[in-house]
Amino acid sequence: MRHVLSSEHFRKGGVMLEISNFIYFPDTSDALRQVERAFGEALPDAPGRLSLIGRLVVSIRLNNPLAGIMRPGRGSYHKPTDTYYVEAFADYERWIVPDWLARIQSYAAALKDAIGRVPKTRLSDAERIALLGLIDRLEETVLGSPPDVLKPLKPMKLIYAADSPRPAIAFDVDSPICFGLSTDAVLVPPENAAAVAASLPKREPEGPRPFKLYRRDGDALHYHEAWANDSEITEHWGVCGHEGDSLRHLYDGLAAGEKVMAAIKRRARQVGFSSLPRSRHRQLVIELPIDGFGTKGDIDTRHKLEDHFDNRLGWLGLGHVDGGSTGSGSMEIFCIVPDVAIARTAVLAELTKLKVDNVRLYEMK
Repeated sequence: MRHVLSSEHFRKGGVMLEISNFIYFPDTSDALRQVERAFGEALPDAPGRLSLIGRLVVSIRLNNPLAGIMRPGRGSYHKPTDTYYVEAFADYERWIVPDWLARIQSYAAALKDAIGRVPKTRLSDAERIALLGLIDRLEETVLGSPPDVLKPLKPMKLIYAADSPRPAIAFDVDSPICFGLSTDAVLVPPENAAAVAASLPKREPEGPRPFKLYRRDGDALHYHEAWANDSEITEHWGVCGHEGDSLRHLYDGLAAGEKVMAAIKRRARQVGFSSLPRSRHRQLVIELPIDGFGTKGDIDTRHKLEDHFDNRLGWLGLGHVDGGSTGSGSMEIFCIVPDVAIARTAVLAELTKLKVDNVRLYEMK
């Protein structure tokens, strides 16, 4: 379901927002669609356009406790359609009781959360203010016109198997898949979802949590990291832009692995290494020319280069690849790096080895 929000009071550059859910869970879809429809019918009929992007699409979902902790992604930009996508979660607890006020306030808060997380490079301050004001007006309008009957949230089903301590979770209890799988099944009403989720056995992590730390020494940036694979931890350290040294640590069991990982991290911190927040990383873009929107061969080449640079940047202590895009006349590979200058030198050296030329490197700000 898609609705277009636009502000008739902000004309400079225009303001336009689309609410478009691509995923609906069966237990919440009816209630969510009812609120979406109410917001859509309350919209002013005044099309507009954003000044920095063509379209802004927001997806709102309900954060069901049984689905685990869900956090909104960072948003993504689709170059061919000049569209920025961002998602947000409405508070599931406020939708359990059929209360129109609680649902509308929760939905409006999620919309505002999404708008607040759109980067300044995609949404101007004036447009952001205009959209937030529009959401306030829509909230007030929709609150005054509640439906005769509110759509309820639906129950879920836990399906237990003898070989697993955690049950499978079926969000569509009417699906034929839910019948005949097991007689050991429990129906969970929405009001019990949080309590049941808290009572379920915790998922054991597959291995110790990896880390990556940095230390600046004059013009040089050093890295110290570690990650686990099977029953082995790889410790890797050096100067950014160089492969550095590595040491392997064997461990037996998750608890032992976590102790080894903690000890490695503690030693690195004792000599001045610290974490680098995501906000202090930078995005280096590798742009390659293509004809039109490219061919299947171009896409395959981009994916191979993404894999190659993700591996090389990792071993050089220079971050990772965060996907890519293909548009009219060019395709891009997005690299998340701790230092643009060092990463640029390393990427150019790799491109030379690969005999890839006519490439543009730039920082996305």
